[in-house]
Amino acid sequence: MDHQRSSWDLFYRAAISYEEMAEHNDFIKPIVYHDILGPRLREWVIERMQARVLNDFSEAQALDMYYALFGHDPSREPGLDQLPEQGLSPEYVYREIKRVSDGAKGKAVVYAGIGIDVPHYIPNGMKKFPSDPETTYEATRRALDAGASGVIASREYNEMTVPNLDAFGRAVREGFPG
Repeated sequence: MDHQRSSWDLFYRAAISYEEMAEHNDFIKPIVYHDILGPRLREWVIERMQARVLNDFSEAQALDMYYALFGHDPSREPGLDQLPEQGLSPEYVYREIKRVSDGAKGKAVVYAGIGIDVPHYIPNGMKKFPSDPETTYEATRRALDAGASGVIASREYNEMTVPNLDAFGRAVREGFPG
C-alpha cells in the first residue's frame, strides 16, 4: 500500500476495502513511514491543501482537520511547527496497521513496512531524515501489537544506520521469541 495514498489521501482511503483486497491477495504490506511523515505532511499535504482546497483555513487548522479525519490524536502527534523535523509517533503505526489488520479480517496476512532513515526530498536536493533508534523500536513493536504478521525494514537498506537496524532487530526478536 503506497505511503502517500494510504497515509494522507482521504479519497483513496475511502475507496480501499482491505477485506476485498484480502480476498484477492495472500498478504497486504502497508507502508507506515512514521518518521518521514512529519515533513511530508507539512510540505506535501498541509501547505498544498491550505493553499488550494482549504484556503479559508490556517495551516494549523488544516493540520487539525487532517488529524481529525485520519483518526490521529493531536496530543500525541507533532504540532505544525514540529512537522518539518519530527515524524509521527509509533501510535500512528499502531493505528494504521490495526486498521489494515481489522479490515483484512484474517483473510490475508499483514506485513508492516517500517520506515527507517528515509530521506526527504526538498527542492534543492535531498535531506537525510535520520530515525531515532528508540522510536524505530517502538514503531516496530506497535506494528506487531496491532496485528502485523511480520515487519519489513523499509525503504532502502543502504540508507539505514546500524543503531536503527539494531533497534528494529531487537523489536523483532522480542515480538517473535525463539
